[in-house]
Amino acid sequence: MTKKFAFDIDGTIANFMECFIFKYNKEYNSNKKTEDVIKWDLSSLFFNDNKERFTAFMHEALAGIGTSLPKLYDGAFEFLSQCYKMYYPEPLLFITHRPFIPEIVEFTKKFTEVNFLNNGICAKLEFCNCNKLDVLGKYRISNFCDDKVQDFVNYESNIDNLKNTNVKLYVPVRPWNENLLMKIGNKHPNITIFSSWKVLYEYIFC
Repeated sequence: MTKKFAFDIDGTIANFMECFIFKYNKEYNSNKKTEDVIKWDLSSLFFNDNKERFTAFMHEALAGIGTSLPKLYDGAFEFLSQCYKMYYPEPLLFITHRPFIPEIVEFTKKFTEVNFLNNGICAKLEFCNCNKLDVLGKYRISNFCDDKVQDFVNYESNIDNLKNTNVKLYVPVRPWNENLLMKIGNKHPNITIFSSWKVLYEYIFC
């Protein structure tokens, strides 16, 4: 296989939102679900876009989550394991737009350690607040899995950052990106939409 992949984390290989939704439901006696998240920004679900309340809640939640880490989506570990076998001894590359809040950075590092390093898979974390395409270029990787398709293509805003690049974006269907993916469909030559990691595994490796 000549394709080399890099990966986003939250919403792509694992559902970090579940940890915070569980904490919110317990604290506010609510029953919100992942399926209720129709925007990538969780503050819209919890506090009607009140960023200050949301930030305070996130700090509190991270302090209370402890070792309760999010689970990988079904089939994600198998896909990443296969990639690692083919790239070895190079580590898997994860590119994430984590806010530079120490608790979130440490939470993400712990997640990576438990799910990959402890299973014999070397992983490199790239925290960035820049264009992910720049990071992909830095590592000369042209295949990227990311749920946040609007960072790359959004026809409503006339954005197409993939145009005239060789980057192929693989996007898992999630409640918060479904509407945008329906508009993109199979029209964009650089985007492949997949419904599950098992489906992508069969598409790439079989």
